[in-house]
Amino acid sequence: MAQRIRMIYLLLVLVCVFLVTDRFTIIYIAAILGLSLFDVFVNQKAKLSLGSFDRFYFCLIILLIVTLVLSVMPFYSTIANQNVIIKELLRCILHVMLIATFSTARISLTFYKKIWLSLLTLIIGIAVLQYVKVFDIDGILASIYGRTGQFYNSQQTTLESFRCGSVFINPNDFAAFLSASLSIFLYIQRKQADSLLIRMLVYGMYIMGFVLSGSRSGMLVGFAMVAWHLYLTNNRKISMIVAKFIFIIPIVAVVLFILFWGQGYDLSDLSVLRMFRVSQGLENSFGIKISNLINLFKQANPLNIILGFGPYDHSRSYELSMDFDIGYFIAFFGLAGVGSHCLLISSIRKIGTKHSSCRKELNTCFAFIALLFGLTAGVYFSLRMFSVYLAMFLPLLQKSDGELI
Repeated sequence: MAQRIRMIYLLLVLVCVFLVTDRFTIIYIAAILGLSLFDVFVNQKAKLSLGSFDRFYFCLIILLIVTLVLSVMPFYSTIANQNVIIKELLRCILHVMLIATFSTARISLTFYKKIWLSLLTLIIGIAVLQYVKVFDIDGILASIYGRTGQFYNSQQTTLESFRCGSVFINPNDFAAFLSASLSIFLYIQRKQADSLLIRMLVYGMYIMGFVLSGSRSGMLVGFAMVAWHLYLTNNRKISMIVAKFIFIIPIVAVVLFILFWGQGYDLSDLSVLRMFRVSQGLENSFGIKISNLINLFKQANPLNIILGFGPYDHSRSYELSMDFDIGYFIAFFGLAGVGSHCLLISSIRKIGTKHSSCRKELNTCFAFIALLFGLTAGVYFSLRMFSVYLAMFLPLLQKSDGELI
């Protein structure tokens, strides 16, 4: 039984990380539904258990059905799209299947670490190849996932303008993956620490990944995760927290030296790195997203304020693109969307706590990352990233003696 659960978990992780893209829609839908149903029936589960997520998805599905009915009425919205609403319903079904599978899976800590450290090494390695350009790795990725405008950034040769997304293509998705996996790694280290050499290598990979992604949101969330875990590890002893940060400084210096080598940059001038230009991001990126949301609601009627404009195709117009979770919840569902997002964060905070009280810390990290990235980028409305997050945060991790951590 344990071997079967491990195999199902591994296959679903690989599907979520590599195949949840538009090019593989039929494959990943079939894989997720098939593996999840196999897990339910073969492992003789009485029902699909969603735990704390049941209220969120019940409310969201009701909202989607209501907007689907209202979308045919001209007084409601001129941009609501029935095809997009149906896709959102399908998203809910896929999420439900993944949650039901992952939240009850008991995975050994050793097996879990092997999977995610192997994936981290592979994904960071691909990002480094995009930077050094030994061969046309971008061409290989484009042949698999399709060519997008994101490859323009990874074709640049200087760190000032270079950004890459590795297998995720989108640099912000890459940074979201790094932030979540960093949080998981730090959590595990507090429960079962690896050797100093392993930790230094892994920290070096994370730093390199964040630099190559060029994501300001990723850097901020990454720093927040490190600060949070140091706070928990050292029981609020400031001197120990400072010591841990000092330990990381040489790793940062080595990584930056390697990346800056041959480009004529001053190591002390970190402003050349896009991820450190935070004020510019607030003005040019986040400011535009908020402006788009405000302009959309300038034409709202009372029904739109309560129920939003319904899910729509935001790719048809730049003015309709919010590009962050909370913005889309509000645009799609109005005030009801605000409540839905709060319910989502609450569901994340409570999932799995009946099995182990230790999950509260892990759930807090999940909720914190989802909330922060939800303010600047997409987590829930990125099917791939939310699926990866569910695979990372939901399993019940066990020590060698079977005790849950």
